[in-house]
Amino acid sequence: MNYNKHANTYDAFRFARKSIVDSIVAKIKSSNYKTILDFGCGTGNHIYEIAKRMRRLNLIGVEPSESMREIARKKNPKVTIVKGNHLSVPLDENSVDMIYMVDVIHHVDNIEKMFFELNRVLKNQGNILIITVSHKQIQEKAWLSYFDGAKDISLNILPDISEIVRTAKKIGLNCYEEITIDEIPYNISINELISLVSNKAFSILHKISDKSYEKGLQKLKKDSLIKKHILRHIAKTILCFKKSALSAV
Repeated sequence: MNYNKHANTYDAFRFARKSIVDSIVAKIKSSNYKTILDFGCGTGNHIYEIAKRMRRLNLIGVEPSESMREIARKKNPKVTIVKGNHLSVPLDENSVDMIYMVDVIHHVDNIEKMFFELNRVLKNQGNILIITVSHKQIQEKAWLSYFDGAKDISLNILPDISEIVRTAKKIGLNCYEEITIDEIPYNISINELISLVSNKAFSILHKISDKSYEKGLQKLKKDSLIKKHILRHIAKTILCFKKSALSAV
């Protein structure tokens, strides 16, 4: 997905989910962390919500897309938003207390290199929180079935939990907790889903073929004539890692 091209659409349809913000804030408070890095901060939605709750934090956002950074800066004028990616985070070694990333890891083509770079800037005993979707949670997403190939592509591009944990462990980042949030599905208006799909608010819709997209959209519209709602699964997995003194740098 070209986020420079689609930054405004992304910002219009993405938001910081309260359950995710709650989890991040709880971890910050539990260890009295001060310097927090949002890796792949996008348009700064999570930074904005966290800053509202905890005003004395030193929040930093790293984002590769220029258009996304521009929106993030306007939304968070007092926060440092810088260009960077999984190969290069423009921060000093051992400079941040905690790193979090929300729905970012599937955009990273080499998660081992990502962990090395994040480990470099993370302080000893610091935390990394990875918010993602497990393969089991992908399988539960009923709306993906409308689009040929969408579920398989999602499974291919999203590393599963075991792969993430195993890769992090190679450099001494230990997964000490795995949290599942928003486990209970809810009924979404099918017309609301059609609106989201029509605007390609889900990144997977930029990965499937035009034929699959159009065919799936027409299926949804047809179903909207006979039913008002569709069950939507929005569960996420939060992986919590801690850096030890023996972690590779």
